[in-house]
Amino acid sequence: MITLTGSIPAGKRVAALASENLANLSLELGGKAPFIVMDDADLDAAAEAASIARFANCGQVCICNETILVHEAVADAFTEKLMAHVKEVSAGNPMEDGGMGPLSTPQSLERIETLVEAAKASGAEVLAGGNRTTVEGCADGNWFEPTVLLANDASLDVIRDEIFGPVLPIMRVSSLEEALWIANAREDGLSAYFWSKSHSNIMKAIAGLETGTIFVNKGISGSFHGYHNGHKLSGVGGEDGPYGLENYLQKRSVYMAY
Repeated sequence: MITLTGSIPAGKRVAALASENLANLSLELGGKAPFIVMDDADLDAAAEAASIARFANCGQVCICNETILVHEAVADAFTEKLMAHVKEVSAGNPMEDGGMGPLSTPQSLERIETLVEAAKASGAEVLAGGNRTTVEGCADGNWFEPTVLLANDASLDVIRDEIFGPVLPIMRVSSLEEALWIANAREDGLSAYFWSKSHSNIMKAIAGLETGTIFVNKGISGSFHGYHNGHKLSGVGGEDGPYGLENYLQKRSVYMAY
């Protein structure tokens, strides 16, 4: 049994090597979790959850909120509430002042900066942050400001590619169908967030989202008894819960006359 949490290219390489021994695999790979907010959502709760789910661990969590897809009817009101929470987030030493920590490597910092600059060049509006920063006493850290971008073009890299950093793009949508189309127009499918008070919309989203985990009217979380897996190129197998334990067991049948 080989288990890996990592990028899609790394997972493909491990799978190729594992094929030599026909080894069992559990791979949790990349994702681009959409945070979908419908026009009947609890905007206060959704805005708070959206900020936490993006900037936790500097956005370096597999199931972090990667893109907000908000219904145009409530986009202005939601964005205003979101920005109030984002203003409370600042880069800092999480071991001392509870601030948002740094990116893991200098290469990650450079990639995030490139993504933001490309988005700005393509017309995205910077609502917060957008630059490298420094933290007193942590001069060598890979620090980047909590950043929010208004980017109403689904072809932008910040909408299409996994960011894995403290950058949150917002895009307006006109319907649930448009939100699902944008969310599913990817080869991966790890997780998604969906906010609505409509039972019909919730059931449509659960049926329509091509992801292994869906958070409904709930922020980033996880339980050891729940099953965590990715669909499509986000992986094979899964972890935790009885289904996760099954991956680690090799079964056997014995037919015996007695």
